[in-house]
Amino acid sequence: MAGAALGTALAEGVTALLMVWAVCRRSPQLRLKLGGSWRLERNTLATAARIAVPLGLEHSVLCGAQIATTRIVSPLGTVAIAANSLAVTAESLCYMPGYGIAAAATTLVGQSLGAGRRDLAKSFARLTVLLGMVLMGCTGVLMFLLAPQMFALLTPVEEVRTLGVHVLRIEAFAEPLFAASIVAAGALRGAGDAVAPSVLNLVSMWGVRITASILLAPRLGLTGVWIAMCGELCFRGILFLVRLFRGKSIPDPAGTKGDEINMTEVVAALIWQGDRFMICQRPAHKARGMLWEFVGGKVEPGETRQQALIRECREELAITVVPGPVFMEVTHTYPDLTVHL
Repeated sequence: MAGAALGTALAEGVTALLMVWAVCRRSPQLRLKLGGSWRLERNTLATAARIAVPLGLEHSVLCGAQIATTRIVSPLGTVAIAANSLAVTAESLCYMPGYGIAAAATTLVGQSLGAGRRDLAKSFARLTVLLGMVLMGCTGVLMFLLAPQMFALLTPVEEVRTLGVHVLRIEAFAEPLFAASIVAAGALRGAGDAVAPSVLNLVSMWGVRITASILLAPRLGLTGVWIAMCGELCFRGILFLVRLFRGKSIPDPAGTKGDEINMTEVVAALIWQGDRFMICQRPAHKARGMLWEFVGGKVEPGETRQQALIRECREELAITVVPGPVFMEVTHTYPDLTVHL
């Protein structure tokens, strides 16, 4: 037991170090660089806390529920304890793809909202949830059919195999809605809604699974615990689907109303010599201070984009430019406004 615990702790530590190294040294966007500003921004810290605190509490709640479940199973005997542990391990092979799709949902929904595309964010949310439900539904069927073979690889004890196969097949029926809860939670977090997944998991896990397990375990043994788990996962999946598709889970981007985007028009000039481009650093006291930007600014009412670019270059650099063709267009949503550059 001590060896297994030590191996797990070592694996977690090595994984953490490798991930920190990848972020700080290998990522083109996130790696640490010398120079620039290291000043902590209040808005950034508030955003991080708004996401991290509910997520941390959610993991604490789920870990606590797992401990409570183990406490419920323990009086049922060593065979039940072993079958429960191995069934949880076997089931993880089924739901791991769901967590991969959830990570993709978080990224796709977040990027779509950042681009001011609420419609695209909703489409990605629906698509990823459907994909997760189909995929985990298929893995659930395989888990049901191959449960005896899976337990044959995990343990030679016949009593543990028989009980484990029985409870694992109960859980297979919950996999599609379990996928819905996993992927929908990822989509909600991509939309900046970190509180709702934590609350729904808390209510479902402690209000349904633990309560039902306490009631059913004395009468049905380990089978009752897994019936409670199956029912709770189905209930949780329905809660997440309702939250995602009927609640205002994917908000309007800043500066929007409904699907119409009220954007601030901005122009920027690409001025270069050889392989060097002219950029400017914003003053520290202004919004988005110390960030780097191209020469340019807001298009005033009554101006064309070309007129605005000529005026901005004259005001900022005291030069007169002749605008060329448009290089590219970008829409980006900040916490306080949406700009079309």
